[in-house]
Amino acid sequence: LEALKEGFQGMDQPRSGTAASQQFGCYNFQHLLSTLPPMDIALRLRGQPVRGGGDVWRHLRFVRHDVEFTAEGETKMLPAPEDKYGLVQAWLERLVCDDPDQGGFKREELQDFVQFCTSRKTFRAFVAHDPALDDIVVRVYTPPPGRSYCPTASTCNRELQLPCGYADAAALSRGMREALQNHRCNEELQEDRVSFAYS
Repeated sequence: LEALKEGFQGMDQPRSGTAASQQFGCYNFQHLLSTLPPMDIALRLRGQPVRGGGDVWRHLRFVRHDVEFTAEGETKMLPAPEDKYGLVQAWLERLVCDDPDQGGFKREELQDFVQFCTSRKTFRAFVAHDPALDDIVVRVYTPPPGRSYCPTASTCNRELQLPCGYADAAALSRGMREALQNHRCNEELQEDRVSFAYS
């Protein structure tokens, strides 16, 4: 039931109006299911698959971190210089959009990248009310002196925190791929634990 509700996000769900009109929206499954073809229902449930770098790039929205962020008495993020911010954007674009034989992500890596940032390997099929809801925010920041942070993500906020301390595009590629590999290993470990629990 939860998957069905999630699959019917977008134009079928009223954002305003009476309680009765809202109930008639995405929760009136009998009416909706009777009017949609099976392929449309499957698309809404599974989401829009990632077929190439262009699918991912158009969902990325860059933000230059411009304030010092401190947590628990420790500086975590410093503002990103304009020049480094532009370089990181260009380097990530190459990684996402270039062909794999030119050093770009393979299709599986693109799916891992989306999952790393959002916890899902697909994008919503319909976001007619606000397409920005499916954006991934790329926050570019400067690590504190003496620190060399790896890329991290907040899936609840659909945000990738990307340090700008890389020397070149190759270094960013290595850092991003290492983060994805660690994430993939953690996902496989979680799957093994669930499998063990039900075996």
